[in-house]
Amino acid sequence: MQVAEWRATRRAGAEQLASNAAAVLGQAGLSTTVAIEEGAPKRVMVELSRRMNADCVFVGATGAGDTGSRLLGGVATAVVMQARCSVEVVREQTPVAD
Repeated sequence: MQVAEWRATRRAGAEQLASNAAAVLGQAGLSTTVAIEEGAPKRVMVELSRRMNADCVFVGATGAGDTGSRLLGGVATAVVMQARCSVEVVREQTPVAD
């Protein structure tokens, strides 16, 4: 697979994922703006939130920290610390233990 083809495939997947998320947020009564950008995620998300004068940024929590899933990953931490707007950290739903 050529690099250009790989990038186009990845972009199409990102656009579909973002579109699905925007639809869910729209059903909840929230207005959204979707942007697909390339670059270092920490920098891009903070800069984009500032350029767009965002009210809120939604970022996923991977729990990639060394001490377990209760910690935020590096991107989520950077956005929480540097964004000038509210940041909503979204975690994957996990079953509750009985």
